[in-house]
Amino acid sequence: MGGALNRATRVFRMYNIDNRVERVLSKEKPDPAPRYPTDLQQLQSKNAETNIALETIHDKDKKLLGFLRNVKVSSTGTNPTIRRLGDTSSHPTISPLLNRLEASMETTSADAAFGYVEPQRVPPGRISLRQFLAYLQKHRDAPEEYSIDRFVDMYTIKPETAKILFKHHSLLALQEVSRSKSKAPARPPHITAIEVMGIEAEAAKKPGPETSISAKY
Repeated sequence: MGGALNRATRVFRMYNIDNRVERVLSKEKPDPAPRYPTDLQQLQSKNAETNIALETIHDKDKKLLGFLRNVKVSSTGTNPTIRRLGDTSSHPTISPLLNRLEASMETTSADAAFGYVEPQRVPPGRISLRQFLAYLQKHRDAPEEYSIDRFVDMYTIKPETAKILFKHHSLLALQEVSRSKSKAPARPPHITAIEVMGIEAEAAKKPGPETSISAKY
């Protein structure tokens, strides 16, 4: 109903539309309110800064080019150990080797190790998943050498955060059990979902007079 009414009134709404539009546009615009002197000065200075000639942009600054030619940086000696202010720990706080991952990963690689692209650099106080799993493996093999305190010093992690990480995260250990000592019959290594849920055993039962199986699809 609304569409039919709109089509019926469209003829009257579009009648002489060009002349009506020109009449509205030809009306005198109201004069804007006068600006404050400070606002007017700011507007003029802004317009003067933005209205830069193209010749000025493409011209070479000889003074700046002379400064760039005379700049020379020379570095000698070994790289110093970077520490935080007041840090007296035995291990350096910020080490270049700890902030860079050993193996770089391409951003377009679909076979990422953990399902996402890891950052190339990790800021102090943070740790990547690859670095944490590597240290967790070393901690499991040699807990005295790779202790939680050393982990805190190496990656500048808060002690309470480090304790929570090592408490709730552990690596899986493979345990091989010999089948010669077991009296149970050998089973295939792969167990199907039907055997786990017991559907196969339930289907093997014969329906009796009291326990009949009916399926509705």
